[in-house]
Amino acid sequence: MNKAFADFVNKALVIHKGQCIQRFYLQLEGYRARLPYVCCWIRFAVNHFVQELELCIPEMTLDYLPERFVFTCESLRLLKLDLPGYVLKLRRTVTLINVRTLYLKSMSFRDDKVIHKLISGCPKLENLGMNNCSMYGMKILNICSLELQNLSLIDCQIYSSCEVNISVPKLQSFRYHCPLTVAGSNYVEFKNVVTTVPMCPLFNLKTVNLRNVVGVNKLDLVGFLVKNAEVLEKIVTISAEGVAKEIVLEGIKGHA
Repeated sequence: MNKAFADFVNKALVIHKGQCIQRFYLQLEGYRARLPYVCCWIRFAVNHFVQELELCIPEMTLDYLPERFVFTCESLRLLKLDLPGYVLKLRRTVTLINVRTLYLKSMSFRDDKVIHKLISGCPKLENLGMNNCSMYGMKILNICSLELQNLSLIDCQIYSSCEVNISVPKLQSFRYHCPLTVAGSNYVEFKNVVTTVPMCPLFNLKTVNLRNVVGVNKLDLVGFLVKNAEVLEKIVTISAEGVAKEIVLEGIKGHA
């Protein structure tokens, strides 16, 4: 079946006559063997000025990710990478000068500089999502961007020794649900994020989602956000059972 699929994709690319590719989506989640042509397919898309690149490839299927092609593709507007088990290293300069949406899932980061280098190489980045990514061995998670508006960190393995620093002056939406991992156990502690987030991300913040918040008094946290986030419109708290409660701030701010 792997050979039949590879032959199908190769023939489809051969007959492609256009100079540009709007969207290239490759999902190989069900495959359990190496596909030798994967890197060639990715290079084909990059060489045809692809604007939206979405890759869902398990580690056992991918020989290697052609980073020098993917992370220097100046035509890209959207990049989504779902690469379970893949450790991103970024040995070369990142020049994703037109990327506005970046989504990373199930990837691993071992170097403090990699995420900072990736975000710095996306000067127009507006939307950043990280889901189920591992930060094992990292001492600091640095997210700094002048244009970023929407930030989501969901189910990432952020260890207790890792400091989280966020400097995003245009931030409008921030979703955070990451258990801090200590000695092999999961313990959610929101205060490590609150204490290291500078004031500037709060200036344009409009929506906050809080899930399983422990380690800090929830009322104190809400009070802090109401006081310092001037344009905040609503806070959504979600319990461990999945029950959501929405706090609309228009009335509260009017009496603050």
